Amino acid sequence: MEAKNRILTLAIFILSYLALYLLVGLNIGGIATFVLAIILFIVCGRLLEKTMKLERYSIFHLVRSTKFLGIFDILAKKYAVASILITDIGLVVGYGIFAYPLLKNVYSWKAKILIFLAGFAMQTLIFLILMPVVFGLVFNVLPSVHVPERSASAIAGLSNYFILLPFLLSYAIGLGGLTLLALVAYSFNIAAAVLGSLLSGSPGTELCSITPGATLIVPGINLPLVEGIIALSVILIAHEGAHALLTRIFKVPLTSGGIVLLGTIPAGAFMEPDEKELNKLDPVSQSRMLVAGSTANIMVAWLALLLLAGFFLLTSSLRSGVIITQPFSDPCNNTTISQDLLPRGLIISEVNGTPIDKLESLVFAPGENVSLTTPNGTVYVAADSYGRIHSALAPYRLISSSGIGVIVYSYEKGVVDVGTPQLLLYYPDWLGSFILNVLGLTIVLNFIIATVNLLPVPLFDGHKIVAHSLNSKTIMSIISGIVLIAFLLNFLPWLFR
Repeated sequence: MEAKNRILTLAIFILSYLALYLLVGLNIGGIATFVLAIILFIVCGRLLEKTMKLERYSIFHLVRSTKFLGIFDILAKKYAVASILITDIGLVVGYGIFAYPLLKNVYSWKAKILIFLAGFAMQTLIFLILMPVVFGLVFNVLPSVHVPERSASAIAGLSNYFILLPFLLSYAIGLGGLTLLALVAYSFNIAAAVLGSLLSGSPGTELCSITPGATLIVPGINLPLVEGIIALSVILIAHEGAHALLTRIFKVPLTSGGIVLLGTIPAGAFMEPDEKELNKLDPVSQSRMLVAGSTANIMVAWLALLLLAGFFLLTSSLRSGVIITQPFSDPCNNTTISQDLLPRGLIISEVNGTPIDKLESLVFAPGENVSLTTPNGTVYVAADSYGRIHSALAPYRLISSSGIGVIVYSYEKGVVDVGTPQLLLYYPDWLGSFILNVLGLTIVLNFIIATVNLLPVPLFDGHKIVAHSLNSKTIMSIISGIVLIAFLLNFLPWLFR
């Protein structure tokens, strides 16, 4: 690349990120911001196409290279046995006992039992440790994502009676099957909301209050820009690198590899194997190669969790018990509560004289003045006609110095509900927040990408893996159709927000 083109390329990246930052700050609504961002990405992509000589596919561009491919040859020679063993355990983690048809002729009975036990043990650790941390971190690093607290409470209550049910389901159908069940189950809620809107004669009335079950992930739009790019880069390198490693272990040549850009934002990565040689592989080898990506993402999530735990323990003195307020918006009425009185980031130590670490629940009388103790003095907020103060605070976070807290919402008249304990982190300095966001996003997004990629949807790795396991085109077509419809339904509420 010539010096002139290098300077122009750098300028395009800098100006695009600046424009994206300004666009997000306009507060013009999610759909408008998304559409304008896509236009910005398309324009920047066309400019980069000229300065970097990139290949274009629709609105995406490929940054292709062959310089790094030799690394995978070295790794394939050294770690072939270990890599295959890990991916076989990954098949069990991803698909439970449905991985058996793929592994039944590969190992002896003793070896198969050990591999399935290892997979079930990893599923158990994921349920007991990784998943609770992921769901807790969502509220810290993805504030635009709102998980319905009432639904979470119902699931928690169900687990009290059937505490082994999630584990048994996971052993039976794996993380991929559980993700499929969750996606389909939530799509029924959205379908019911659609039907309710049509029957009421007010399309969108019910849907505006439904939390979308799926969303696109775009740094600068619903992810912190810099931290989001770092986390997504880690995900892409781990996922595609694992595919490439298994491809070389099975002696399939790699012709090229690189990253996929949406404008100036990394939107994916690719490793381009020799398709003719790849298609000659048996179903077991193909499935191992495909599941390697999700397996690598789960391993990276565990590694990032260990790093976050170390950071968390070393910085305990920087945290204190606080309530962090967040801007409140009502998507149905398209209104936002003024934050002049209670700005975002306000630290509140007491409510009505009760320290927050001793606060268990709140019940207010309609119109009651509620005192909030802040570093700048006491602020009084009047409860509304139902005794709620969540319109000024919600969702607000009760955080202890240990980092364990709750998110508080209000659903019943006159009652402010306190949710179940979750991991809620807060760092007042920018460096602490930056490290938290990078590690938190790395954990959350690696886990999400790993599980979603296991779904039997065309273009996802899970589609071919499940097809190899079922060995029935008819059943596979039915499952793929159901999951695809569920996916579209989970995106539908965004059109009414």
